[in-house]
Amino acid sequence: MLTSYNLIFICISLFYLIRFIETAPIDENDETLKSEEHDKFQKSYNNSVFKGVSQKLQKDIRIFCVILTSPKFKSSKCIPQKMTWLKRCNGYVFASSKDDPTLPSIKAFPKDNYKYSYGKVKNALRWVWKNHRNEYDYVLKADDDAYLVMENLRAFLMNENPDDHSYFGFTVYNPPGNKKNGYIQGGSGYVFSRKTFNTLVEKGLNNKKYCTQRDDVLDDMEIGRCLIRMGVNPTFLSDDRSRFVFNPERVSSILDKKKKTMNFYKRFSLFQPKRGMDSIADFPIAFHRINSDLMYFLEYLFYNAEVIGKKSRLFRMEDNDENNKNEKIEKRMELIRTFSKYNYKKL
Repeated sequence: MLTSYNLIFICISLFYLIRFIETAPIDENDETLKSEEHDKFQKSYNNSVFKGVSQKLQKDIRIFCVILTSPKFKSSKCIPQKMTWLKRCNGYVFASSKDDPTLPSIKAFPKDNYKYSYGKVKNALRWVWKNHRNEYDYVLKADDDAYLVMENLRAFLMNENPDDHSYFGFTVYNPPGNKKNGYIQGGSGYVFSRKTFNTLVEKGLNNKKYCTQRDDVLDDMEIGRCLIRMGVNPTFLSDDRSRFVFNPERVSSILDKKKKTMNFYKRFSLFQPKRGMDSIADFPIAFHRINSDLMYFLEYLFYNAEVIGKKSRLFRMEDNDENNKNEKIEKRMELIRTFSKYNYKKL
């Protein structure tokens, strides 16, 4: 039978044994430990949760994309779009002056001058309605130099109803300041709900009471006028801090505080951007005036690049950084140390 002295001795011995185990230096040459660390590192390449989320968003919120283009831009603009963000549309077509099943593009209008953009776009919308009516929840129209982050667009649309009227993007006014002539700038894109799209095609495009029957006008301006006459007003979309999510001009024009190319916003928009990095949302949706090199670069930045130690604001919503901040920093630093041990090679 154990005496009190023996029990005390055992307890003290266990206490020091546990302390020794906790504080004992880790043998960096321990092959078992290295193997476990390396296995964890290899698993970091598994991004299946994000891929699953992206696929579910694509399945739940169906978007058909219409891209305004010309045959001469097939290689320089259309192919880069097709290889990057367009694959996240549920369906798409290029509105061009020639049929090209390899893109695919349709002959939406025989002339390519930009002043006929309305002729192209309205015929492309009719084509979508005829061939894919009610197969999609939303229809997006954008130019061939636009880049869209479709997951961010769908995140907004999750809380919208495609069977309500909606038409949104970056609102501009022409003549400047005339609210009665507001419309969504077409370069970075405008989005119709299913209801608005069907109403526009079925009741608006062929009715001169609402829409001009000319072809030689700008698509975004005339689509806006049509919808306003039909009682559907444009909705300007920003984030909760009034930062832009649709960016109709080169982003450098507002990101760089020293740039003086703000005329577009001053002239046509009621919504003036802040200058500098706080002008654009951290969950942007659309960019305009993107060349082919930048198209691929944006694809890399959004879907492949990361900053070590950074956690998305989405997840900080559940796990606020201020909760046990110092402990989290230490844990993350230790994780970074292990990660970097395997992530870089000196050749």
